[in-house]
Amino acid sequence: MRCDIELQKSLFLVILLTIFWSHNYVLANGQQQIPFNGMTLNYHIETTNDLKTVTNLEVNGWSNLRFYDVSSSSSKLIVTTSGTLTQNGEVTPLDSNSTIDFPTDRDTLIFLRNGGNSNLEIYAGPSGLIIPYIPGFTVDLTRTWSMIDMPIINSPLGTFSTYRYRTQETIPSPYGTIELTVLASYDKTTQILIYAEVVASMSGFSAIIGKVELRETNLEFTPSANGSPQCVIATATYGSEISPEVQFLREFRDQDIMGTMAGREFMTVFHAWYYSFSPNIASVIANNPKIQSVFKVILYPLIGILHLSAATYSMFNFNSEIAVVMAGFMASALIGVVYFSPIGVLVSLRKRTSNMTNSYYKILLLIWFGSMICIVVGESASISTMLMLGTSVFVLSVLSLFALTVGKIWFTVVEFTRDYKLTKCPR
Repeated sequence: MRCDIELQKSLFLVILLTIFWSHNYVLANGQQQIPFNGMTLNYHIETTNDLKTVTNLEVNGWSNLRFYDVSSSSSKLIVTTSGTLTQNGEVTPLDSNSTIDFPTDRDTLIFLRNGGNSNLEIYAGPSGLIIPYIPGFTVDLTRTWSMIDMPIINSPLGTFSTYRYRTQETIPSPYGTIELTVLASYDKTTQILIYAEVVASMSGFSAIIGKVELRETNLEFTPSANGSPQCVIATATYGSEISPEVQFLREFRDQDIMGTMAGREFMTVFHAWYYSFSPNIASVIANNPKIQSVFKVILYPLIGILHLSAATYSMFNFNSEIAVVMAGFMASALIGVVYFSPIGVLVSLRKRTSNMTNSYYKILLLIWFGSMICIVVGESASISTMLMLGTSVFVLSVLSLFALTVGKIWFTVVEFTRDYKLTKCPR
């Protein structure tokens, strides 16, 4: 009994350490903790020749944003603007420096919390902070924005797969009634604003009149070759990013998993863990054909498992959040059976008692139930950290439960066979 209690404590400790590592690894890398103290974003702002041609107005400059005193709900934001406004050949400096209170617990114009949702209530801050529109006119951009597509954005900082959101406003002007359309594109991984543009429409004519582009930052983006994080081990194994296996993995992740709140938060933790070791392994695989062949065999069951997981997602696609949980359950269960069942067998061999195995079941079921509560609460309250922890523990607990189930079945079969032999062949 004492041994049983000690083993239960050990299992709880392992789970808690896993949670602690996942959370702190993400925070330490800064990439997923947005914003972080000292985070700096430097945007280049400019109006276009189309605006200058019609209005003789031109704006060109920079807006530097720096966050400090960051908490879970708010931060201080230093906004430093430098540039010029040129009107009819007369140049006016646009230099300013101000410190404002800025929220960190909601979707904002600078960063999102729930990117991928079809509609977001976005907080823009004073005068939209950095979005240029027609000088002399004020547009309050704090409102509901709608996602229109997920384009690939090429910028000086790299290539990004993004969520693009849109809002529209009609304003009077000396030139007639103008309909402004603001388009803002956010990196899918960090959910930081990468690029924005303002389109003005009047009398059937439309033109881009303003652009914003992130040019400098101390934020480290996840390595990307086509706008989304690479499946580096699969790419090294199959030899190409356009191989059917790699394309399937990327599309399932980007189009299905990353399109849900729970899926995005799980992938945040997964990417932090995966990219901590995968580039080194991938380089070894790519340079050794024999190892490449071995990994093709190792990954073959995983590709099949994820195809079944994708099919499960499609079955429940009436609600994407339910679908991603069911797909995660299917993938975790089968990965536990295929890849981790030897551990379950070893546990059964070592314990040699069904009572001990049952105690593991009780612990894992309790942890699994707790993870489901975290997911539900995290979804309902849009709490990123809770979703990261809940989804990670959900996957680990389901994987462990099914690996242990295989071990228990194996142990039962061995015991039955032994008893049968003793019955048929008594000494």
